[in-house]
Amino acid sequence: MEVFTLDLRQLATEINEKVNIAEVVGRYVQLTRSGRNHKGLCPFHNEATPSFLVSEDKGIYKCFGCGEGGDAISFISKMEGISYSEAMTSLASDAGVDQTVVKRLRRNDQRYNFEKEFEILAFASGFYHYYLLNTEEGRTALAYLAERGLTKETIIQFGIGLAPRDGNLLIQALGSNNHSFEIAKKAGLLQQGESGDYYSPFRSRIMFSVTNERGSVVGFSGRTYLQEDEQGAKYVNSPESPVFQKSHVLYHLHEARKTARTSHRLLLFEGFMDVIAAHRAGFTESIATMGTAMTAEHAQAISRHAKEVILVFDGDGAGLVATAKAIPLLLARQLQVRVARISGGIDPDDYVRQNGAHKFAEIIQGAIGAIEFQYHYLKQDVRLDTTDGQIEFERRLTTFGNGLPDKNMLQAMLRKLRNEIYEQQRGRQSNRNVSQDVGLHRRQNGDANRNGLQVAPRLQVMPNDVKAEKELIYYMSLEKEVFDLVMAHIGTAFNIAAHRKIVQAIESYYFRNNVMDQEEFFKKLDPSLALIAREIVEGLKDRPKNWSRKMIFELMDKVQLGAKKLEHAGKKQMFYNASYDDQLKMLGELTVGQ
Repeated sequence: MEVFTLDLRQLATEINEKVNIAEVVGRYVQLTRSGRNHKGLCPFHNEATPSFLVSEDKGIYKCFGCGEGGDAISFISKMEGISYSEAMTSLASDAGVDQTVVKRLRRNDQRYNFEKEFEILAFASGFYHYYLLNTEEGRTALAYLAERGLTKETIIQFGIGLAPRDGNLLIQALGSNNHSFEIAKKAGLLQQGESGDYYSPFRSRIMFSVTNERGSVVGFSGRTYLQEDEQGAKYVNSPESPVFQKSHVLYHLHEARKTARTSHRLLLFEGFMDVIAAHRAGFTESIATMGTAMTAEHAQAISRHAKEVILVFDGDGAGLVATAKAIPLLLARQLQVRVARISGGIDPDDYVRQNGAHKFAEIIQGAIGAIEFQYHYLKQDVRLDTTDGQIEFERRLTTFGNGLPDKNMLQAMLRKLRNEIYEQQRGRQSNRNVSQDVGLHRRQNGDANRNGLQVAPRLQVMPNDVKAEKELIYYMSLEKEVFDLVMAHIGTAFNIAAHRKIVQAIESYYFRNNVMDQEEFFKKLDPSLALIAREIVEGLKDRPKNWSRKMIFELMDKVQLGAKKLEHAGKKQMFYNASYDDQLKMLGELTVGQ
């Protein structure tokens, strides 16, 4: 085994020395001569000014924008989403490598083990496509597809076809072109009856060709389109075969990964028509499962091409269940996961046709974090106003969270639960008839509110507990490490209601991002909260950026001291009902009173 590994290393060196890297890269990137090198736009990230260089002398490429770099083999590996050894196989013939060595490589490459299967499936795909576009029976199917919003251009782009009602037509076409019926059976294209006769399992169905990550057709999914056929299954997939396993295949991944190279994300749907509709709406990084639940193999395939995945499943109950089951598998692959919710229980295809691409784009833009979705999904039918409900919900969260790779996610959900229980209890208290404590609002400048109560002026000196809350918000908006420290000890239990909501928003932001972009964060806030958050950050911007754990703990102690002041003074209820400015004043008066 060690000898073979050494051979592969030597072979890789030989291939890289013999191929022209500029020609290899030039198949994918438009290059222009720049001195001794070639320059072009990087295929691995979006850029307007070329920072991607290829050196023929050194046999390497390097992007000075995103940092990607390597040799000709690694370039093919990254572009095609295949292993390094598979990329070697692809380039071996170009490099003039001895055919005995090439054959040895190909024994471990599925593409060459099943060449005949791939060839016959590609032929069938072409046959179905031609039959849709050029026959009388195809006209009816084309009219159906037009009603679903598919243009001829889209049909050609996705290679959509039609299986004839007469299944013998495919068999005749295979025979006329000297294709083996036995190979067709092995590839899942034909089946064989008890009499030994071959027949096609696809009849009178719109045909969607399914490809693997390299673009080779591996199977089909056929959909009914005539009313008389509606009593049967809406979709029929190719049977499992050596080249087609539903648990591994994702529809349209071969094309979607090209967009994902620069967007670094994929949109995952449940159906083929959803993918096509999303593609028409401008989301070319869209893929779908093969009518099956998400698997670990699907998640692994997605992680090879993207850092983020947005789940866009149907808005009905089944779609919610599918979303909830997919999330842990995707998180286990260290992917960032968000969920786009479509209301009304309709599927994405219908939503795009009814509301247009712009509205669909808003749905995608507004996708929520997976943890936030899962929190609300698990809270269904649970009453948090009862002790039993709180225990049951915490059990559900713990069961889900224990299966996640990052235990901080569980802690975040449990903090959210504690905050929600706290908010509910506060809400119930605010509905009771509590007498107003006029003494807290004593006359100081002659001003009175609408109820005749004297209102204290805005304090010239900010009390320590209020200042502490603002400083914690400031440092949390600078450093995620500070945020993690605060969440681990006091969570979002800030006294000032507006501050607490801002901290909750920071928590939501860090679920999706590791680094805070303050301007982006401000834009996502409610305008009234954004104003307060900006005032805090701007007011403290001259403070030293350096911080220590001791300093953060001292600030947290002051926040908790403010809560104790309210508790001791018996002013909690009035404080809960007060406005932002009045809450600041009340804490200030308690400080002065001490």
